[in-house]
Amino acid sequence: MLKKVDPRKSKYYKKHKKLLTCPYCGWEMMLYYSYSYDSTFAYWQCPKCGLEVPDLSDFDRVKLRKDYRKYLKLRIRDLRFKLDLFKKRLHMYAKFFKDEKEVARAVVEELQSSNSN
Repeated sequence: MLKKVDPRKSKYYKKHKKLLTCPYCGWEMMLYYSYSYDSTFAYWQCPKCGLEVPDLSDFDRVKLRKDYRKYLKLRIRDLRFKLDLFKKRLHMYAKFFKDEKEVARAVVEELQSSNSN
């Protein structure tokens, strides 16, 4: 597991200060490779929050924060949409199971009433 880089507490900070860290959560960025038939593409990614940096020249905190905010807004909107869908499905399943329980009760009552007659 990667550790969060904290210059105030870490005695190894001087040794590791040249490593890239995420501007949002402070974790060490990792280098990932994307392979295809045409080429190999390397990019930096934060393992904790998933921030991707295609090139070191793009590692400008102001630009990154602006782009990442936009990306986060889109992702939050997508997650809210998925949450709404999940709630609707859950409501539908709850209604179905409630109806199923009522049907099962009615069947049991009918069987009991037919056995008693």
